Amino acid sequence: MKRGKKGETKIRKIRRRQFISSAGLAGAGIISAQAQKTWAQASAAHSLLNTSILIDYSKPLHQIPMTIYGHFIEELGKCIIGGIWRPVPGTDQFLGGVPWDLMNAIKLIRPSIIRYPGGCYADSYHWQNGIGPRDKRPITPNKAWGMFGKAVGPDDTNQFGTDEFILFCRELGAEPMLTVNVGTGTIEEARAWVEYCNGATSTKWGAERAKNGHKETFNVKYWCVGNEMWNPVDGGFTAEKYAKLYLDFAKAMRSVDPEIKLILCGFTDPANRWNKKVLEIAGKDTDYLSIHSYGPSKLTEMDGKLKQKFGYKSTFKVLEQFEKCLNLGISAIEEAGINREIKVAFDEWNLWYLFLDVVQTNYNLRDGVFVSAMLNRLQRLADKVPIANLAQMVNCIGIIVSDERGTFLTPSAWAFNIYTQYALDRYLAPAMSSLTPGLEVSANRDEKGERLSIFLVNKDRDKKINAFITLKNFIPKPEAELTSLWHKDPFKYNTFENPNAIQPKTETIRIAPETKSQTFDFSIQLPEHSVTAVSLKRK
Repeated sequence: MKRGKKGETKIRKIRRRQFISSAGLAGAGIISAQAQKTWAQASAAHSLLNTSILIDYSKPLHQIPMTIYGHFIEELGKCIIGGIWRPVPGTDQFLGGVPWDLMNAIKLIRPSIIRYPGGCYADSYHWQNGIGPRDKRPITPNKAWGMFGKAVGPDDTNQFGTDEFILFCRELGAEPMLTVNVGTGTIEEARAWVEYCNGATSTKWGAERAKNGHKETFNVKYWCVGNEMWNPVDGGFTAEKYAKLYLDFAKAMRSVDPEIKLILCGFTDPANRWNKKVLEIAGKDTDYLSIHSYGPSKLTEMDGKLKQKFGYKSTFKVLEQFEKCLNLGISAIEEAGINREIKVAFDEWNLWYLFLDVVQTNYNLRDGVFVSAMLNRLQRLADKVPIANLAQMVNCIGIIVSDERGTFLTPSAWAFNIYTQYALDRYLAPAMSSLTPGLEVSANRDEKGERLSIFLVNKDRDKKINAFITLKNFIPKPEAELTSLWHKDPFKYNTFENPNAIQPKTETIRIAPETKSQTFDFSIQLPEHSVTAVSLKRK
């Protein structure tokens, strides 16, 4: 199928001989040197790049758990109070406080796992303040963020507590992920929280849960033991002090439920000293090492002044920063040589341009393209990084914007909508030419061998890309589904006034394979600064 309008995706089926001739392939999906030179000359003249991609369906690699499409909420800015929790008397709201337009918007991004209550806030949060009758719950100061004012660190009304969070997750089909208070809390407090969530009604805190209306256990599987314990806000611990304390917390928490998965706080110092030390001491009793990273903000911008203008290209450099941080965690685990499976949990990541964006943030198309490129990388790294939580979900550096004026998805949220719609079980490693560094490609297949999804992210601001794709050992049905995210302006935002300025467009395309071999070729033209997903079914 061909379409000529600017910014629209073009796709067509080409015969094998024609494909090899035009693409300069030698059967393995690699562009010849002569073809590269010719294409480079043409691209310079016509703002068009060319590349070849080979996907071998018969060579699936690791599993891609849905937990890489996770999210995070914290009592910070308008994330919970003023965002998720906005009771309006006399109106129909989920749990009596969450607007349904927001719930329905969150369902569009299909969160697989949600982390709560922090973040830095977790290390001053006492969970028992947030259970029982709401009218009897105390209002508590936000010790982690209140120093920056009430807009950044609102007092916690404790109306959205453990029970509300669990029911919130269940309504969304998401796995809950809780962070216990190590900074100002106690080991007994953490043990009791596990018992409240996972203990039988015959236990003290299991009985309390039943008293609050929930006889069945919450079965919370994932528990972060503190947050960024190296951070002065969270306690400013040394690696050795934290790791030893972690073991005491782990012992108490596992005594209630041995099946829980525990996350150890990591750090990203270039020498990797923190990660090596905490793994040396506590790795024997941990399941995940937590890594956090944001960009491109600097600590010097804490006063809210923009000291550097972040352009289009500089934003995408953050991808390399994120992967470098993840590799620090991965290498520390591998070098530790612990006789136990430990993975990385990338449980805080996002673009964060200015500190005061934490109150209520908006993201543009460039940022949505960035998120898509990072999701491609997380698919590739999923065997070592099976959990990832974008921070945050609503308002506060949030990809969904919601208040009394309404609710809308940013392009970053629409990226999650696309990926969670087409994500499949196993990763397929595309073989690509090196001609187009602006292109990021990932491919997935299902376990049954019936479906294929291809995710193509064109990061280039100005140039379209002709992608010549060879599918090996997979002949698709004549009709495929193509979804794209694009706008002529890469800095375009959705707003309350125009909430649908940027949203995915889906169409059915015909590729009509006419081959008896096990190889099928087609080409697709990707708009500049765009995201494209192609979903195919086996013939």
